[in-house]
Amino acid sequence: MRRFTTRRDFLKLGAGALAAAMVPGRLRPLPAAAPKEKVLVLGAGMAGLSAARRLVDEYGYRAPGQVIVLEARKRLGGRIFTDRSLGAPVDLGATWIHGIQGNPISALADRYKAARLATDYESFRLYDIDGRPIPDADVERVDALYESILEKAEQYASGELDEDQSFARTLEDIKAGAGLPAPDRRILAYEEFTNLELELTLKLSEISSTELDQDEELPGDDVLFPGGYAQIPQGLAKGLDVRLDTAVHAVELGGGGAGGAGGKAAAVRVTTSRGTFEAARCVVALPLGVLKAAGVRFTPELPPTLRDAIASLGFGAVHRLALLFPHVFWDRKIQFFGSLAPEPFELSDASRHTGKPILTVNTTGDFARALDGLPPDRAAGRILPRIRKMFGSSVPSPLRAAASDWIRSPWTRGSYTYWAVGSDSDANDAFAQPVQGRLFFAGEHASAAYPGTVHGAHLTGRDAARRVREA
Repeated sequence: MRRFTTRRDFLKLGAGALAAAMVPGRLRPLPAAAPKEKVLVLGAGMAGLSAARRLVDEYGYRAPGQVIVLEARKRLGGRIFTDRSLGAPVDLGATWIHGIQGNPISALADRYKAARLATDYESFRLYDIDGRPIPDADVERVDALYESILEKAEQYASGELDEDQSFARTLEDIKAGAGLPAPDRRILAYEEFTNLELELTLKLSEISSTELDQDEELPGDDVLFPGGYAQIPQGLAKGLDVRLDTAVHAVELGGGGAGGAGGKAAAVRVTTSRGTFEAARCVVALPLGVLKAAGVRFTPELPPTLRDAIASLGFGAVHRLALLFPHVFWDRKIQFFGSLAPEPFELSDASRHTGKPILTVNTTGDFARALDGLPPDRAAGRILPRIRKMFGSSVPSPLRAAASDWIRSPWTRGSYTYWAVGSDSDANDAFAQPVQGRLFFAGEHASAAYPGTVHGAHLTGRDAARRVREA
C-alpha cells in the first residue's frame, strides 16, 4: 500500500510485454503424443493452480488423475481469501492487482469477467496519536523529506556499504530525521511504516539496505475486486482435479509404485493426511513460511542452494481485520485513514465497493502478530479505542468482525516474501532449478522480479509447468 510518493519508478513496459506469453487460454499445438506421466501439485494457491492449469490446457496432461492438486485447506486460493461473513465479499488476503498494464492477472480478470475498481492512494487522511487530524501541508512537507532521506539511504547503501545491513541501521548511519520536532518525527515514522514495513511486511530492522529497490513494478492503476479476489483462483481451478482438506506431510524422491504409464516406478511419493499419492513429477507450490518451518519433510533433504535460499529470504507478518459497523461514521470522500505510533495502522473504507459500513484495519510487524493471535472480536476491542480517538467517542461498536490468519495458520506461517538482510534475488532464482528433474518449485518467493505479488506467483507457476513439460 503506497499512500505517499511511490518509492520505485514504474517500468515503462508495453501492455502486451508480459501478457502475450503468460496468460492461460492461449493454447499451443500439442506434441504428436500427449504426455502420459502423472504430476502432483502441492498447494491450490495462485502458483499451484496456474501450474496445473497450464499443464492441462497447454501441454495436454488431460487424462483423469494425471494432474492432481493437493491442498491442506478446505478452500481454494491459499493467501487469496474472500470472506463473506459480514454480508459482502471482503478480501482478507491478497486484495489488489498491482499495476494493471501488462499484468497477466488483468487478463485473467477479463477472462473470468471479474469487475474491478481503481484505488486512489492520494485519498488519505492521517491522525496523530491523540486522534487529531494532521494538516495535509504538514504531511506533504514531511513526505518530501522522506523522499530525500530514501534517496540518500539508497546512495549510501550502494556507495558506502561493503556488506548488507538493515535499513534501520542505514537510517541511523545517515542520521535520518535528526533534529526534527516530535510531531514531524511521528509523521516520518508513519511514512516508513506505510511505504516500507506495511508494503514489504518486514520490520525496518529486517529489511535489506542493498536490495531495497531491486524488484520491478508494473505501470497503471492498482485495482481491487468488488466481487472478491477469489474469483481468480476459482476460475483457474474449474475442471481441475483438486483435493481439498489434504495436508501434505512428506515428499520422498525415489519411492516405488505406479507413477507413470505402463507400470513404471514412481519417482515421487507424497504422504498426506488422506493417504499417499505417487507420480513421476511434483510441483511444490507451498508458501515460503511452510518451507522455513519445515512443515513438510523432504527425503532426501533439499540441496544446499535451496535450503540456503529458504533460510535467507524474509517472510513477513501482516494482519487484516474487517469491521462491520451499524452505519458509516467516517468521511466517505476519503479512502484511507492512518493512525500514528506507538502501534501504527491503516484503515481502508471498504464501504465503497461492498455497499456495507465496513472498515478494514491493516497492520504489520509485532502489532500484526499480536492481533493475529486474538479472536476477531477481541482484536476489534484492541483497535476500537484508537478508532474512537480518530472519529469521536460516539463511534459504535462493530456488529461483527472477520480477520486474516496468515501468521498463525500452519499452511502459511506468515505473509509474503521480501529481501531480508543478507538475501538477494539469487535466492529467488534458486527455486528455478529442479531437484533431480522431479521436484519443481513455484510461488511468489520464486519470483526475483515480482516477489510478494499474485502475478509473481502466477508467473512462477506457469514457468514450473513449462519446466515439467521440458524435463
